[in-house]
Amino acid sequence: MRAGRLPFAPVLGGLVLVFVVTACSVAGGSTQPPASQAPLGAASVPPVTSEAPSAASSAPPVAPAASPTAEATATAGSGGGRYGGGGTPTPKPTAKPAPKPTAKPTAKLTIKSGSTSLGTVLIGSDGLTLYVHAGDSSTHSACTGSCATAWPPLLVKAGTIVSGGSGVHGAFATFKRSDGTTQVTYKGHPLYAWTGDYYPGDTTGQGIGGFSVAKV
Repeated sequence: MRAGRLPFAPVLGGLVLVFVVTACSVAGGSTQPPASQAPLGAASVPPVTSEAPSAASSAPPVAPAASPTAEATATAGSGGGRYGGGGTPTPKPTAKPAPKPTAKPTAKLTIKSGSTSLGTVLIGSDGLTLYVHAGDSSTHSACTGSCATAWPPLLVKAGTIVSGGSGVHGAFATFKRSDGTTQVTYKGHPLYAWTGDYYPGDTTGQGIGGFSVAKV
């Protein structure tokens, strides 16, 4: 051999050996050095994982729930509803039953008696003497017009029950006059007052125009 030249065969064999060792290292595992042998100051690279993506990441995105409208919020807040704990419902007014018609009491009139110079006679509510007319009947009065002005008929409302007081005997009744008013009768004779009497016990109308005191 000549000086200054390396034998070709040994160099070639060394290269082949390096290639084989390198190939074996690649085939046997990762070429990265262990973490304990990593050079200081070098950034640590996280290992690459091949895990499948989780179900949560693969699920389709869920659309956000629509916010309640103002009308729905007002409805839910005002009545409490089935699930709400909200306000108190407004009570409905209770309709009051219509009042039942009350029957009016029947009017009543009691005719009393008083003492006069002509004996015991019927008297009106003012204490004055009552009179009867000879030309009347139980259902008719002959005293009308100016006569009825001087001799006011004893009138009551229709339907009034007339009765006698203590010591008064005889039946009382009523009838409708020609002017539509209701007049009281005693023993079948219409009763009248007299404008000429002023005090209880007066009998100044006795014998005037067919009138006489209504004796008990």
